[in-house]
Amino acid sequence: VRFNSYTLPKMVYIAMKIAAAVLLFASVASANNNSEEARWLVQTSLWGTLSWMEGGSVSSMVASYGESGGRIFYYLPVNMEFRGALTLSEAAVDSTQFDGARCGPDGNLDPEDPRCAKLTLSGTMTPVDEDTKQFGLDTLFATHPQMESWPADHGFTVYEMHIESLWMIASFGGGGSVDVGDFLTAEPVHHAVKGFPTRRNLEDRATGTGRPNFGKDVAGHARWLVAKSLWTTVSTVSTREDGQAFGNIRSMVDGECFLGGSGLPYFYLPSPDPTAIDVEADSQIVLSFTEAALPQLVGEDGVTCGGMDAEDPTCAKIAISGRAIPLEDDQILKAEASFGAQHPNAKWLSQGGAHTGGKYYTIQIDSFEFFRSYGGLAHLSVEDYTNWTPDPSKFEGEEACESTESSSSSSSSSSSEHTYDAHSGQDMHSEHGHGNGEGMHEHGHGEGMHDHGHEDYEHGHDEHEDGYAEYAELMKKDKDCKEFSMYSFMYGTMFGFLLWGPTIALVVYHKSCGKKRSHKYDTESDEEYEPVVKGMAA
Repeated sequence: VRFNSYTLPKMVYIAMKIAAAVLLFASVASANNNSEEARWLVQTSLWGTLSWMEGGSVSSMVASYGESGGRIFYYLPVNMEFRGALTLSEAAVDSTQFDGARCGPDGNLDPEDPRCAKLTLSGTMTPVDEDTKQFGLDTLFATHPQMESWPADHGFTVYEMHIESLWMIASFGGGGSVDVGDFLTAEPVHHAVKGFPTRRNLEDRATGTGRPNFGKDVAGHARWLVAKSLWTTVSTVSTREDGQAFGNIRSMVDGECFLGGSGLPYFYLPSPDPTAIDVEADSQIVLSFTEAALPQLVGEDGVTCGGMDAEDPTCAKIAISGRAIPLEDDQILKAEASFGAQHPNAKWLSQGGAHTGGKYYTIQIDSFEFFRSYGGLAHLSVEDYTNWTPDPSKFEGEEACESTESSSSSSSSSSSEHTYDAHSGQDMHSEHGHGNGEGMHEHGHGEGMHDHGHEDYEHGHDEHEDGYAEYAELMKKDKDCKEFSMYSFMYGTMFGFLLWGPTIALVVYHKSCGKKRSHKYDTESDEEYEPVVKGMAA
């Protein structure tokens, strides 16, 4: 085959068509995988974080749901239509992986790892009509049998989410939208993505140990719940959804351990992440935590939250409202050290963040919504929460570590208090009973009115704490960070060859042939042209 000014462009064109076909096929396959993965995650999960807008402010709370054929139903103590977003994480699916911030088929992915699937479904929450009510109840009771005993005269209403958009990330390459039609017609299939074999896990910790007896210590209970949670839903005002609420899963850490926490957790947002974009436009956020994701409340049978439904008030849950505050200097070192101690499967979080760039954040707290028992929201002020100090003698078996904040921290300067009054009518913090054989109880839940007092609030840290600086430096030199993975190299090489090998080979071949032709067939050279067949007459 001879290559000239005609054949070369034609072959390049053919190669480009082949590459385009391969990319199109990969795109279609990826879209199918995403739809199937989204259906699997919705079908497998039992609860998620429901986010919504209320009076210009974002709100969120953990809610249980039921699914049938891609349709999603809730049992909420209100009766009004509103727009909301449901956020799910693969990290909540397998209770045996709750300990040590694990996810994935081998348990060596971090909840923030792109391969640990995360999904947010947005749409309109509508009370169902009478024709759909029984179907919705049957769907809910099939996976949430406790709901059947919840008092029917306390305002519970069956809702259906009419899905309008889906956003998911389940592998490398960033998140993206999933077509609603594809989602509804897809089969639920889990496309598990394995991690790298060189990743290490935390040593086994005490799981199923139960919740400490906090009694009336509301602040202590809240601080324990936040410190023991290693991931959360960050709810924001969406720049993509016309100012509606959006939720996204992020890994979280409050110090290196519970006894060393400050109550002001750290999290990291990569620059391209939709949550990072939202925060740049509007810094208001809500961080949602639940005991339904804690290993301490997982029984021997794998049942979470001591056997209570995730929506039940006795399965404690807290939503912390405030502003996202970027960390600086020594604060970043403390965040990196804390992530290094509690998120071994997310090395990047302890070493400056993602390759895309991003920022470490904490929260400037305005208010709380804390359910810890029947009777509605618990009373908890910012001052009581931030000033609470754990007594190690009361927490036997808890590891000791360096505190992330000195006792004189200015973070306790705010004294705003979130109080709760029973509401009536269409308020989502409606007061209602919740019977479990012990009589009538108040069971507050949902979209209540917030009293956000946006006061000046500083997250102070002592400077030049040698312990954290030294630990952060050691993490950068950790031998595991330098450990060479032959498997990773082989996978990367094969992928690179399959993607670019044909193109590179074609270019090299063209150049090689071109050089040979230039010496042998160049008619403008000083050499006299000789026919290939000797003796041929001119």
